[in-house]
Amino acid sequence: MEAMEISTNPDFEHSVNPDDLEWVVFTKGETEEPFESWLQRNLPSAVSKEAGFGWVCIRREPLQGWADEPDLGGLYDSWEQFLSSGRPVTYQNIRELALNHNVKSGKWLFFADSGGKVDHLWTIVARAVINNTLPCNSAKVSTYDGSNRHVICIYNNDFNDKEQVLSAEQAIRNMGIKSKMLYKPDVYTCLNIYRKNKWGLPANIMHSNYDLLRGSSVIESGV
Repeated sequence: MEAMEISTNPDFEHSVNPDDLEWVVFTKGETEEPFESWLQRNLPSAVSKEAGFGWVCIRREPLQGWADEPDLGGLYDSWEQFLSSGRPVTYQNIRELALNHNVKSGKWLFFADSGGKVDHLWTIVARAVINNTLPCNSAKVSTYDGSNRHVICIYNNDFNDKEQVLSAEQAIRNMGIKSKMLYKPDVYTCLNIYRKNKWGLPANIMHSNYDLLRGSSVIESGV
């Protein structure tokens, strides 16, 4: 798939959810094109939302080789029943729903400026996923949307496994990435829990800042 022309219509870009658009995906073992040539042809600053592409994604394994399939239909039904019950919406209750329906993945995410900055950081992340130097199966980066900012998301299998989450964070830092990072369970995304949600929940359950003087991360819980 060829890299797309950069968009020049910001009004269109910001009106469309990237999840509703096509993804540009490389899957190791499935995509026939050599990884490095694919990577260079599909850098995030050169693939646009206006052209119909919301994310550029890297997968180290085919989807059918991953953990048990999440029960998204069951999650949505249980969520509607839960809201109808009038019980308070808390992190603990959402976590219980996620575990009951095997929606356990989560992601560390950080933001990067468009152009050479995001292309460089995405190249580091993508190579690490493919070469298995990150304890993560996949990553994605948002395409150019008329603004000057992209988000990079790096996924692990189980947001409830704190050791696994922190191991992923440390591996990302070891690649030289010093940006502020946020950690979000995928169940939050599935249930449309974002910033300024009506339940007053933090949109992320953990955040990491890198202390340059100490040379290490400062990680705080958001729940």
